[in-house]
Amino acid sequence: MNTSHWFPRTTLISLFTLLLVLTGQAQNHLPCLQQSEYRSDWKYVGPFNEYDKTENQHFGAISAISVNPKDPMEIFVGANSAGLFHTSNRGLSWECLTDEHLYPVIGVNDIWIDYSKKPYTILISTGTKTVCDIAQFAILLSKDGGRTWTNHFKEDSTLFVSCSINKIRKDSTRNIFYAFGNHNIIRSRDQGESWEEIFSLTQVPSVISRKDFEITSLEINNAGDALYFTTHASYDVNPSGDSVLLQCDLIKIENCNSKKENIQYKKLTSILTETYSPKTNKKTFALKITRKNQTDDILYIDRTYLENYEHSIYVFDMQQQKCLSYWSPNNNYLPEDIFWRAGLQVNPNNPKYMYLAGNVLYKSTDSGKTFVALYPYSFGENNTPHADIRCYSITKYSPDGESDYIYLGTDGGLSFSNNGSKSFVNLNGESLPIKKKKEMGVTPITGSISAGSKDNSLLSY
Repeated sequence: MNTSHWFPRTTLISLFTLLLVLTGQAQNHLPCLQQSEYRSDWKYVGPFNEYDKTENQHFGAISAISVNPKDPMEIFVGANSAGLFHTSNRGLSWECLTDEHLYPVIGVNDIWIDYSKKPYTILISTGTKTVCDIAQFAILLSKDGGRTWTNHFKEDSTLFVSCSINKIRKDSTRNIFYAFGNHNIIRSRDQGESWEEIFSLTQVPSVISRKDFEITSLEINNAGDALYFTTHASYDVNPSGDSVLLQCDLIKIENCNSKKENIQYKKLTSILTETYSPKTNKKTFALKITRKNQTDDILYIDRTYLENYEHSIYVFDMQQQKCLSYWSPNNNYLPEDIFWRAGLQVNPNNPKYMYLAGNVLYKSTDSGKTFVALYPYSFGENNTPHADIRCYSITKYSPDGESDYIYLGTDGGLSFSNNGSKSFVNLNGESLPIKKKKEMGVTPITGSISAGSKDNSLLSY
C-alpha cells in the first residue's frame, strides 16, 4: 500500500511523533485487543478522540446519523474521522462513501440528504475538534448518492476562521440552507452549490478576541426570517470577581434571508436575567436549543452553569419573544458529564417525554423535571450502548414514549432502540467497528507496519 493514500506526508510525520510519545505505553485495555483472538504488540497511534487518553480509547465514534424515512433499512452515519458510511441492510454491512475524496480520513459532523429521489443529493459538514490529522473541507456536496463529491471552498479561502462546519439546517419553504461552524454562520441559496458567510462572532464587540467563544446550536423560525443561535465560552469576571463580564447567550439574527448587508443581529437578554435565574451571579457555560417540532415557534433551551454544572431548561416563544417557563431538572443534581454532549430532545406528540444525552442517555417522563439514566456506563458489551453519546436521532415518537425509535451515535458505533430505550441493539455489523484492517503498509520513516482500520483509526506494529 502506498501510505500516502491514507495520510499526507505531514500527517505521517505527526503520527510518527505520536508513535514516539506512545512507545512503551501498555494498551491492554483497548477495545481492539479485548476483541482480538490473540495478544499482540500493536500500538494505537491515532487519530485520537482525545490527545492525552489512550486507555479504553474510543474507536468508531459516530458523530452524525441520517435514516431514510421511507426505508429504515437504509442508514447513513458520519464517523469522527473516517468519513461517511452507508448501509442498505440495517447495519449488516457498511460501505464508506468518502474514501476516494482526496483523503479517506475526514471528520463528518452532520448529514443532510434529499431522500425524495435517487440518486440522492447529499451534503455533509466536515471537520472535528477532537481528532488530530483530520482533513476538513467545510461542506461537501454529492449529487450521485455519495459516489463523487465536490466542494467550492478553496484552501486559501478567507471566509472561515476554521473550515470545520458543525451542523446544517434548511429553511424548506424558501429552499435556503444555513450551516454553522465554531465562529460563523454560512448560507446557500443554490442547494449547497455555493456558500457565503452571513455572520461571524467577530461582529459581537465583546468577543472579537475570544477564540473560545463558540456557536453551539442553531434554529430557524417558521417565518424563515430569523435565526437563533446559542453559544459556549469560558466566562470573564471583572478584577474584583464580583460580577460576570462575559457569558453565554441566545442571539437572534434578523432578516437572515435578505441580502448580506441587510442582515442584523441583536442579543436577547430576557432569558438570562435574574428573573429566571435561581441564584444571583451564576456563570453560564453553555446553551443548546432544540425545536419541539417544525410546526410551531417554540424553542427548548438547555442551559448549563459553570463550576457545579447545574442545569436549567427554558421554553422560549419566538413569536412572543419571551420565556414561557423555566425549571431546574433533578433540582440541579444532574451528573456533570451530561452538559457537553448531544443535547435535549422533546417528544413533539407529548412534551412530557424528553431525552437528554450525556455519557449515557437520560429520559424524563414528567416534562423534564427529573431525568433518569437508562443504562449503566459501558464500553459496548452485550448490546449496551457504548459510553459518550456524540449524536442521536429519534425517527419515531409514540404518544406514551414507550415505542420511540432511537438511534445513538457513540464512541463505539451505532445503537438502536425501538421500545423507548428499554433495550438497545448494536447496528455496527461487520465493517463499521474495528474488527478488520483495511489496508497495510510500511511507514518509510521508521519501517514500522501501519494498518488503517475500517472505522476511524490507525494502528502501528
